[in-house]
Amino acid sequence: MPDGTGLPPGRGTVAKGAATYSTKCAACHGRTGSEGPFETLVGTKSLAEEINAHEKPKRTIGNMWFSAPVLFDYVRRAMPFNDPGSLTTDELYSLTGWLLYRNGLLKENQTVDAKTLSNVKMPASHIFVEDPRRPWLVR
Repeated sequence: MPDGTGLPPGRGTVAKGAATYSTKCAACHGRTGSEGPFETLVGTKSLAEEINAHEKPKRTIGNMWFSAPVLFDYVRRAMPFNDPGSLTTDELYSLTGWLLYRNGLLKENQTVDAKTLSNVKMPASHIFVEDPRRPWLVR
């Protein structure tokens, strides 16, 4: 859930996330996450700043994701592209922490767990609206 409900037990560190990123993600997203060739993960500008500067907006974790727990879940289910679901829970916490750190949302020495991710305030969270229908409750 976007609020962190249901995140698995485990923990990681931003430093360990850097190592995981280097071996499992850099080939597709670049050495630092801002080069590509595929999706740019790291950026320092908000969408509004890029648009106001007449730049083509880059969709990065910092300016497009509305929830750190949802980011964790996406990486858990879909990445790495060539072997989705292969990362351990601790690798996932570390990697998600490193990605949030690179986007200026966590500190470099941060320990990352369910509580940490639940407390991250994503810059783009205000542009999303929760679906009030709650389809999992509809019969």
